[in-house]
Amino acid sequence: MAELDDDRLIQLLGEALQESEPVPEKVVAGAKAAFTWISIDRELLEIMSDSALVGAGMRGVGDEGRFVVMEADGLTIEIEIGLPPGAKVVGQLLPPEPATISAVRASGDAIEIEADDLGRFVFPAIDAGSVRFRVDLSGGGSFESDWVTV
Repeated sequence: MAELDDDRLIQLLGEALQESEPVPEKVVAGAKAAFTWISIDRELLEIMSDSALVGAGMRGVGDEGRFVVMEADGLTIEIEIGLPPGAKVVGQLLPPEPATISAVRASGDAIEIEADDLGRFVFPAIDAGSVRFRVDLSGGGSFESDWVTV
């Protein structure tokens, strides 16, 4: 094979890239989501309890909604996910403290609300799908959950 000069090589590479299929939007959203959680300053909230996993397959379990408890470094967040999907999400921080709570989608879109002095918060509605909950305490400290299906 004859050697290619730089200009011809760049031209061939450009042509090859033009022929490739576009990356599916779902893959792009997932790749972006992989980087949204990366923050040295945030602690990861570990899911300690999820009523969707307790009694799975048992009749009547989960008829009133879903309860998820997450913990990290002295913070507990209790969340009740209402039914049907897309209903309100109610929660409380323990110990109680004012905070900004965000429900972040894989796309990076977020719904942000404030927790009151007792650590209580309500998302009026979160569309069904996967979200991460991000907690920024008013006294300092930042936490983020793993993906939770609402």
